[in-house]
Amino acid sequence: MYGSHRGRRLLAAALVILAVLVVISKTAHVRLSMTPVEGLLSELAGRWQRVVAWAGRPFVRISQEIARLRTMRDENLMMRDTVLKTPWLEADLQEALKESQRLRDLLKFAGTLKYVYIPAEVVGRNPDNWLNTAIINKGFADGVSVNDSVVTSLGLVGRVTKVTRNTATVMLMLDPDSGVGGLVQRSRDAGVVVGVAGGGQTVSMKLFPRDPDVKAGDVIITSGLGSFFPKGLPIGKVVSVSKGEYGLVKVADIQPFVNFDRLEEVLVLKPSEPVTEGF
Repeated sequence: MYGSHRGRRLLAAALVILAVLVVISKTAHVRLSMTPVEGLLSELAGRWQRVVAWAGRPFVRISQEIARLRTMRDENLMMRDTVLKTPWLEADLQEALKESQRLRDLLKFAGTLKYVYIPAEVVGRNPDNWLNTAIINKGFADGVSVNDSVVTSLGLVGRVTKVTRNTATVMLMLDPDSGVGGLVQRSRDAGVVVGVAGGGQTVSMKLFPRDPDVKAGDVIITSGLGSFFPKGLPIGKVVSVSKGEYGLVKVADIQPFVNFDRLEEVLVLKPSEPVTEGF
């Protein structure tokens, strides 16, 4: 009960002070100085305002702290999302770097060619025929034709055997039905390079001379004999030499320079004249 009476008295006093201050503000502009009572009341009002401002400071600080914590929370959520995405970003970056390096190598190799070429990407492989064919994303609308040679920066891939408007099928050099005129770069002995059924990523070269000069480590290039493949394209390296069937010819087993499991970007070479047959 006592507390309620005291509260009413304080409220009444505050109202009186407020009324006096209003009167002072209304009449101060017509008087040069305040009366002693007005001065006392003004001083009390100033102290009251300072007390109110001091009492309100913790609430201002609390409001500021809440805002700061909210900002920190939002920043932490953004950082968490970034961290969660980092492995994907890193993988994308590594993929872009590898692709850039492959394209630089391909462009550098293309600069050494004396042929018109069409860049393409491998977009399809048959799991049941993985080492025999590949599908590229360029067709006759892009200038690709049947029997065009296909290469990478490492060497020969194969030749085009079927073309649609926007795609083409490439017979890989590993296909047993493929045949490439080959040349021992060191000795210049010639032969024909064919795929080996069930031989994985190896091909064999049947040499034409009766006693050819070929040995392990020799580099084999395209001979240019026939019309399919231009001369001088890298094919692979000899890993072993043996007598062929019936011992009539020598056969060199060759490891191609191209990794046919990892075909991605290729170049389609355009001959100066249309071709219809040859190695």
